[in-house]
Amino acid sequence: MRANFESVMGKPPYEFEFDRWPEDHARAGQYKAYTVQCAWDAWQEAAKFLKGEINEANTLSDSGPAGSGQDNTCAESAGSENSTASLRS
Repeated sequence: MRANFESVMGKPPYEFEFDRWPEDHARAGQYKAYTVQCAWDAWQEAAKFLKGEINEANTLSDSGPAGSGQDNTCAESAGSENSTASLRS
């Protein structure tokens, strides 16, 4: 799923950079750019929703992406209609 995200979001019009924090950092594995991390969180939520793993009632809650245990400060999706198919793979 991450490879699909980086493939789609690395191209225009987004052109995100995907630098992540090292494993010995408090935010290990998260993207350094806040906007990229928000987009990744939204991408994961959308993929779960499209697969039927979650429903609208429990998406993007205050407790973060469903089952992540993270605080959810990223409530906006950065996808496009063209990236919907990539979410499903």
